[in-house]
Amino acid sequence: MSKWLYAMKLLGRPAAGVNAVLLGKLLKVTYKTAYAMLDKIRHCLSLLPPEKLSGEIQAGISVMGWTIDSGYELTEKQHPIAVGISLDENGEPDRLAMMVVPRTHMMNYSLKPSGRDLFRETHFSDDADTLSNTIYHSQLLTIKRCRSLVSIYKASYKQINGIYRGVHPRSLPKYLAEFTFRWNAAARNGNTGNCIGTSISTITATSSSSVPNTSSSNSTSSSTNTSSSKRTSVSSITSASISISRQIAQACMAYSLSHLAAA
Repeated sequence: MSKWLYAMKLLGRPAAGVNAVLLGKLLKVTYKTAYAMLDKIRHCLSLLPPEKLSGEIQAGISVMGWTIDSGYELTEKQHPIAVGISLDENGEPDRLAMMVVPRTHMMNYSLKPSGRDLFRETHFSDDADTLSNTIYHSQLLTIKRCRSLVSIYKASYKQINGIYRGVHPRSLPKYLAEFTFRWNAAARNGNTGNCIGTSISTITATSSSSVPNTSSSNSTSSSTNTSSSKRTSVSSITSASISISRQIAQACMAYSLSHLAAA
């Protein structure tokens, strides 16, 4: 049980999750066992009811694996994903939704009306104001009109390609569920969803600060203040990680209890 709880803790880190190679080394288990543990946790998260977007929404289609040199048709290595965020009264993102779009709802790189209806039905609240929000049918329009959204979904793709070195298409919904759950949990904890980018820069800065500094004494007080702010940021990140890990554990427990009740 302790190994499962530790895996949930690592998966709840705001900066990024954890891959099976690293988890296997930390828990001293095989890669196959570590992958199975992470896959079961992500499966539990993917079965949770989606958090509905409401109010002012930015939404559109994005294509994971798209490059400027891409042709006119989707390839097997490119995955269309509908993405959306709701904004609070200050115009800041406060909730995220992501959904892999079946290719039957795509026309090359464009999202068909049926795909927009599916995303709206699955992830939008039922009130008229929410349903009136536009879902942009092309990635270029999404990038142009949804400035707050672009950096968020790009961070998720960067994590999947960087931390997990890419995933199989059938597992992609689970990884998106993990990212979405962690992002929304961090936003509920007061990080407004930006904890991932913030913590990455903090960790990078902290690593670079470990290199000895031979500059003049005038920079000493400045570096001291910077180190103090870094410690505060790291403390905030740790607190968010604990809270997210607790919510992951609750989701897995709810899934297990539902299966026991069904049995």
